[in-house]
Amino acid sequence: MGDVPVTITIKTKFKQKDSAYQAMDQAFNEARLLEKKISEFNPKGDVARLNRHAGKKWVKVNTELLELLDLAQNFSTVTEGAFDITYSSPHKKSRFTDVIIDRKNRTAFLKKQGTRIGLSSIAKGYLVDRMSSVISKASFKKHIVNAGGDLFAKGRWRVNTRKTSYQMSVKNQAVASAGNDQRGAHIFDPKTKKPLTPPYDGVTVVARTCVVANPLATAAFVMGTEIKEKIKNIKNRIFFW
Repeated sequence: MGDVPVTITIKTKFKQKDSAYQAMDQAFNEARLLEKKISEFNPKGDVARLNRHAGKKWVKVNTELLELLDLAQNFSTVTEGAFDITYSSPHKKSRFTDVIIDRKNRTAFLKKQGTRIGLSSIAKGYLVDRMSSVISKASFKKHIVNAGGDLFAKGRWRVNTRKTSYQMSVKNQAVASAGNDQRGAHIFDPKTKKPLTPPYDGVTVVARTCVVANPLATAAFVMGTEIKEKIKNIKNRIFFW
């Protein structure tokens, strides 16, 4: 996950220590394999090829990337474009609607030349969930996978949000935050392609999975408190701070 620190905590009996370390190794191996497939920073990866061929031709993509593109499109539609994987495009008119997916042929196409996609704000949550799944399959039912503050907690835990003075109790849930508190203004308004500096420092979302919490936190940071009104059927907890 680039420079994002990733930690795994497993609660189990001491005699299962070796098995727990083995499960952790398997989870990290899973993340490394997935990262090669979905990272825009891999120059030989499918995301980089898709960006290079924007406006030119359809590109065959791996199953995981196709799934992520599909998820991203759904979140973009639900949040009225507040979540948009084309945010880093130099072309100001590029939008999530310019990303076309052909599920049957497992191909994707970026309609406008110069359009670029970046999946950081959803891929991290996807990797966290997959790592947790590996650990669960190894029969460790109480664990946390934490990627730079975005986490999934299997079992019941008390966790800190990125606003570290606040703790919350979660059970089989994900927690993700977005804000300018750690890296300065780095979250872009998809419409202007410029960094946002809203009156709040950040937002934290609690959801069923990290692949939901991660993009929703970004969308909430862009939309502000009106996200609770516009997405009235949302079942996730959202905190602004």
